[in-house]
Amino acid sequence: TTDAHEGTQNFRFINVDDTILQGTTIKIDYLLTALNVGETDYTSEVINNMYKTAKLKNGIRIVCENIDYVRSASIGVWIGAGSAMEGTENNGVSHYIEHMLFKGTKTRSARQIAEVMDSVGGQLNAVTSKEYTCFYAKTLTQHLGMAIEILSDMLKNSTFTEENIETERRVISEEISMGEDDPEDYVHDCLSGILWNGESLGFPIG
Repeated sequence: TTDAHEGTQNFRFINVDDTILQGTTIKIDYLLTALNVGETDYTSEVINNMYKTAKLKNGIRIVCENIDYVRSASIGVWIGAGSAMEGTENNGVSHYIEHMLFKGTKTRSARQIAEVMDSVGGQLNAVTSKEYTCFYAKTLTQHLGMAIEILSDMLKNSTFTEENIETERRVISEEISMGEDDPEDYVHDCLSGILWNGESLGFPIG
């Protein structure tokens, strides 16, 4: 193991080798080690022989599913923040923050974030809904450690510069306009607004 980039404290980059892989299966122990979690810092269980879960002492839950016949891996971070948790004065802030996390960290520019995943044929993306925001990466199994490190860097070390905040304001405004020009998207926003009638679940994601 080696230390990760400066600015991602308490995170270790783990090289994937045969001690990590069981055939084509990623062990949950790998993820916990990559997150610098000690053996006494979590409890775990297996659900229906398909999913293995771990709950850390700080309340974070980790869920793994093994698919033996693929050589790729997906990892996502689900955060309980969406338009349903917002008010009229800050509606759209969850979606705004989602965009900002791709604009650069203390150690990477926005271009470097994109290029490091593209260089290994990986995918890095995010989605905001009414009840959660998810940041996720998809890559070949051997690059899973890198994907974890990038997501960790984005979540812990994003810079939120004034220049990027203003730039992304225009990008999101364009996305809102595109959604309003799409009848299928727009009718769902209208229906939610009518059904929830002023409640936060009826707010647009923005």
